[in-house]
This record gives sequence, structure tokens and C-alpha cells, in this order.
Amino acid sequence: RRMSVFAGGWTLALASKVTENLDEFEVMELHSQLVDKSIVVVASDESAAQRYSFLETVRQFLFDKLLEAGESEDVKAAHFTAMLDLAEQAYGERAINEERWTTELEVESDNMRVALEYARVVDAEKYLQLVGALAWFWIIKTHLVDGREHLTAAVDASDVKPPRPSRVRALWGAAHMLALQGENSEARAWIDEARTMSQELGDTSEVALALDGMGWMHFFRSEDEAACSAFEECLRLQQANGVRHLVIRAKVGLAQVLVALGR
Repeated sequence: RRMSVFAGGWTLALASKVTENLDEFEVMELHSQLVDKSIVVVASDESAAQRYSFLETVRQFLFDKLLEAGESEDVKAAHFTAMLDLAEQAYGERAINEERWTTELEVESDNMRVALEYARVVDAEKYLQLVGALAWFWIIKTHLVDGREHLTAAVDASDVKPPRPSRVRALWGAAHMLALQGENSEARAWIDEARTMSQELGDTSEVALALDGMGWMHFFRSEDEAACSAFEECLRLQQANGVRHLVIRAKVGLAQVLVALGR
């Protein structure tokens, strides 16, 4: 019943997040029994971990049983937490393991969709947190329609104060998404808010990301001198922070603008 909350399959690690009073060996044994009975299907995909799934008719039947048992809200909450943990880990390692995490998040796209729909209804702050953690992924993979819908909805639904990292991330992502689609005036307002809030929090890494977003936004509008200034400040902060991949990213942005300026 509890596994029916997953859309698009799950791993044993994810299964352990939504089961109660079972250790990893018990979870593995139960999976083996269900595979032998052809109730659970062993799935193959691009991820390294073994994945499992139901046929959709079986999943729907079991989800009905989950509702009848009165367990659905607890299981949905546990599923959301598992997806948020995954998204937060991806966000934290995006600069050094981008390929790994874009692949992982693509594999879990259906589960992320379920988690987003759940949070959007039950808790605006949880929704904001998950959306902000996924923003970089939507931008890199050009999921412009879904990304814009969730980012703008989360920003609009959440409180402006107090300053907090979850809102900064969502603002940055929403602004970048809008700028990619040519809506620069609103994008600039949200980038400015993200930068101001990051400065209030004393988070220079997020300020640098906001400047990166401002640089690309100006570049898309052919405001090359303004873009150059934003990327130069971004590079200065990234060099001070000392994360090599982010220094390289800032240099790439600055180099792109310098080419446009003939420098």
C-alpha cells in the first residue's frame, strides 16, 4: 500500500522513507517476495540504484487501499520529505556533480511532480522550498513551462518576509526563467529582491548566484556593459568563496559578454 504513493518507480532507499518499523533488510526481503509474485516489477533506467515499480493498474488498486486504511496523508508527507531531501542534496552538489544529479532528477521526475502537487496544496513554505531546490535543474534541462508555472506560483504564494534561503532560491530561479522567455522587467525585480535578501542573510554565495542571473538577464537584453559589471562582481565573489566550479561558471559568463563587447 505504502509503495503506491510512488509514481514512476522507487529505490530501496526511497522505500525505507515511507515504511514504518522496517529495517533495510526487511524492506529488501519484502521486495524480493513481491517481485517473485510479479506484484512488483524490477525496472531498468539510467540510475545506478535498482528501481522497482508497479503496473499502473496495480498501483491504482493499492492506492485505493491506502486511502481506505486512512494512511494516505502520513505516507504522502513521508514521500514529500524523501523527495525534498533528494532535491536538497542535488542542490547542494549541483556545482560539482551536475551530470549525476540532472540524471537522477530526470529519473525521479514523476515522483517530484507528485511531491510538488502535494506541497502546493498543503503548505506554501514547503512548496517554496522544493521549488527553489529544483529551479537550477529546470533551467539547465530547459523545462520552461513546468518550471515557470511552479516557480512563479511558489513566489506569489509565499510571504515576502522574513528573509530566508528558500525564497532567495525561488526568486533567482523564477527571474532566470522569465528572462529566458524575454520577460525582463519582472525578472529584474525578482533578481533585485533575491540579491537584497541574500545580502540581508549575509550569504555571499547566493549573492553571487543572483549576480550571475542579473548578468545573463542583461545579456539577453543586449545590455552588455551592465552584464559585464554583474559578471565581474559575480566572479570576484566566487573567487573569494573559492568553489572552483563556480569560479569557472562566472568566467564563462564574463567571457561570453566580453566577446559580445569585442574585448
